[in-house]
Amino acid sequence: TPQWFKYDSNKDIDVCAMFSYPAKENTEFQVPTNQYYDAHRKRCIDELKKLPPSIKVQMLEEGKKVPIEQYYNIMSRSKIIIAPFGYGEIAPRDIESSQFGAILIKPDMSHIETIPNPYNSTTFVSCDWGYVALRDKIESILSDFKRLQGYYVENMRKTYTELYRPEHLVIHTHKWLSTLDGYGTEN
Repeated sequence: TPQWFKYDSNKDIDVCAMFSYPAKENTEFQVPTNQYYDAHRKRCIDELKKLPPSIKVQMLEEGKKVPIEQYYNIMSRSKIIIAPFGYGEIAPRDIESSQFGAILIKPDMSHIETIPNPYNSTTFVSCDWGYVALRDKIESILSDFKRLQGYYVENMRKTYTELYRPEHLVIHTHKWLSTLDGYGTEN
């Protein structure tokens, strides 16, 4: 299980959007893939730039990285952590958000079929893939942050802890293996 840090609602950063954009060129099987990654993240950044100045947003400078200690410090001071898709839907910052007591916002995950699956309406705030309603989601969370923080953070922690227990993973793996042709037959 992750290390769950103590948290409170006294945070000085409203929104943490510490993800890279544009990505360095990346290829898989000699096919560039970063354009998909960048297109999705650009929509998110464009919507974040439209937020009023009263909402403090912490983003990476284009093409820059920060040391991991600084990254974690920013996350721990943030009320909301945005986790757009990258080369996949699931990212470390998804669970890091609850480690640091922040509410996770990420695109709708209802299409994901994975086990364990901690993504549901009690563990994170879902937004549309085009980020059209992102501002409304952020403003709604900030207007009732203290209550919503306890709800989402504690639900993610509880769900993650339960789903990723070693016993749960072993039982799931056994059930999955037992559905395969030839399971239980002797050679």
